Amino acid sequence: RRRHTRFRNVTGVQTCALPISQLGEAQNGGKVYLSVDPLTGKDYEGGKLKTTIASLVGDVDLGFAKVSSWTGYTDATALSRADADFYAAPAAPVKVPVVGNYEPLSAAQVTDIATKAKQLSQEIRLGRLEGEGFRWAVGALYWKEDYSSVNASLFISGFSRNAPIPAATFPAGWSAAAEIVARGTIPGDLNYRNTRHTSGYLIAEYDITPQLQASGEIRYGREKFEYLFGRAVSPNVSATGAVLPATLPGVTFSPSSSTNYSAPKFTLNYKPEKDVLLYGSVSKGVKPAGFLNVGVVLDVNDAKYKPEILWNYEGGFKTSWMNDRLRLNGAYFHMKYTDRINQLLVPDSRSPQGTSTLVVNTGEAKVDGFELEMAASLTEHVTLSGAYTYLDPKFVDSRVPSVAALTIAGSGNCTVGTVGPQTVCFTDTNGKQLEQSAKNALVATLAYDTELSDGWRLNGELSAQYRSKRFISPDNRIWLPSITNVDAQVRFNKDNYAVTVYVTNLLDQDKVTSAQSYGDPFIAFPVSPPVLAYTTYPSDPRQFGLRLNYKF
Repeated sequence: RRRHTRFRNVTGVQTCALPISQLGEAQNGGKVYLSVDPLTGKDYEGGKLKTTIASLVGDVDLGFAKVSSWTGYTDATALSRADADFYAAPAAPVKVPVVGNYEPLSAAQVTDIATKAKQLSQEIRLGRLEGEGFRWAVGALYWKEDYSSVNASLFISGFSRNAPIPAATFPAGWSAAAEIVARGTIPGDLNYRNTRHTSGYLIAEYDITPQLQASGEIRYGREKFEYLFGRAVSPNVSATGAVLPATLPGVTFSPSSSTNYSAPKFTLNYKPEKDVLLYGSVSKGVKPAGFLNVGVVLDVNDAKYKPEILWNYEGGFKTSWMNDRLRLNGAYFHMKYTDRINQLLVPDSRSPQGTSTLVVNTGEAKVDGFELEMAASLTEHVTLSGAYTYLDPKFVDSRVPSVAALTIAGSGNCTVGTVGPQTVCFTDTNGKQLEQSAKNALVATLAYDTELSDGWRLNGELSAQYRSKRFISPDNRIWLPSITNVDAQVRFNKDNYAVTVYVTNLLDQDKVTSAQSYGDPFIAFPVSPPVLAYTTYPSDPRQFGLRLNYKF
């Protein structure tokens, strides 16, 4: 149930390219148009995933300390071939082809990616984290991941071809689908990202008094990345409209990066009473520097980012009441991002789609919020639990240079300046809400558990989740609506057997739950005014199911 929407945005003036709202709350765009695969005449293959996961965990007690080891291995392969544009209806201006065996597509965008990933991890720790007084541990972690993909994705557009190529010169019966068949299977270019992580850590805990405990830990780490950026497939058409063999123009990039970092954490726990715990903590998180390689880039520097730093300050309480029949927990936190990593979509005449994505460190952001949790045993068999989270996530220093009309229009502000010899707009989204973050979230669960005859047990659960609106980009021009979802299940189990009947999306709500934006490929060059498209994803419809489980 995917929807495709596109709108124009020029210095605050918006004109809709489709008869649905273009700014404000994201809307479903009506029918979904999915093509068949021209190479097979059937539905696109979609996605396939094959994984092998293994782990080995062991402990040896030496008396004064314990040695623990964790080994993990993952091997995964995936194939994806799908209709990427959700577009299967002709639109003007196009040259309508002669009716044939293929859909008369004026444009087609096909995702065709094969990926492989292997990960091996090893952690070893020596210490004693049980008992009273002083507790300690030292450890080391190593993991490596090798990820590669072959991208043979293809974009064919009659829109852009009609501009430089007169319609009369198109081959008789031409359509994007017929051209895909004529080209057959196209080999793609290799991309990879190899990651090596090495770190060591130290943990220390000390009971200052029977009620007061202090702890600290620090991790020193190094992450190194090696990349290969492949090239995009070019359809390659002659000046007279003739179809030529596809090529891989441009050059490959093989950058590398590494980051050395430290990540400390300090915690203070205080138990004034047996069933009350008060705590405070300060911790640091680091996302190492690297390159975003989820797509093809024309300049490797467009994908480069510096380390992102997060400091988190938190204080809270955990309590138990009525002989542990009622638990109440709460926490307040303040998070501060420095050099936050973000993506900017800008018009780019070098790109076949007319846009490129730049990865930038856009200054600072903060998140203030609190959480409240509750769990209550209403009766011997019925339990009610819930949690509420409030966030106030804002940009506080997001000033970036831009020459892209799309970015400038979205920010709604411009301070003229220079970067080297180039005159640019410095724009900011200061005070606006972080994208993809909801201010309010609530979850609640009502559970029932009882013992039946002959060793069988019955478990029932009704759960609901609420999330307030979220913006899909830093400019806060488009947002996802608030959404409430309800699920239910009933489970019968005995020994190694279990039977579960469930229903998801009980209310069958159809609101947009996520969206992604990008440049609109269905516009002829030059792109003026700039165009932004977004694809929306509603919830899956209500589904009923039955699960049978057996443990052996």
